[in-house]
Amino acid sequence: MNFGWKSLYLVNTYGGDVLIKDSGFWFYIGILRNDSLGHFNYYKIKLRNKIRVMYNRKKIPWDGYYYFGLSDERYKEFVNSKKKRGRPRKHYNFGNIVLYKLWEDCSLSESNFRYFFKVPYPIDMGFTFYNENFKTKDAELFLEREPLKF
Repeated sequence: MNFGWKSLYLVNTYGGDVLIKDSGFWFYIGILRNDSLGHFNYYKIKLRNKIRVMYNRKKIPWDGYYYFGLSDERYKEFVNSKKKRGRPRKHYNFGNIVLYKLWEDCSLSESNFRYFFKVPYPIDMGFTFYNENFKTKDAELFLEREPLKF
């Protein structure tokens, strides 16, 4: 009984939802949504929480990269900024972006983006952080994919 209550408390403190089912009876701790788009966004948030908790519990070592996504327009700006002749540009300013420590977290958060980059980062800044006028020369295209669908 103690283990069950402690587990329930721990999951709630991490921000997770809990569903307890028994014959014909169910107990849900969380938010139920009526609209499908609100439910999808809520599901993405909870899935991100679960990924982060499992990352910590399994003690997966950090690969040293942070990930971010770009929209089609910003990617076209990036490609068009490359010089065709002469010395290549040393640094590129990506603008205001959010960097993610885990690829899965970035993929869920930036589900409407098509182009994803990874950049080596010297220190661990946490799971996510916002960077104004992010300027780097080390960003490399990590993945190009179709935006996620509901």
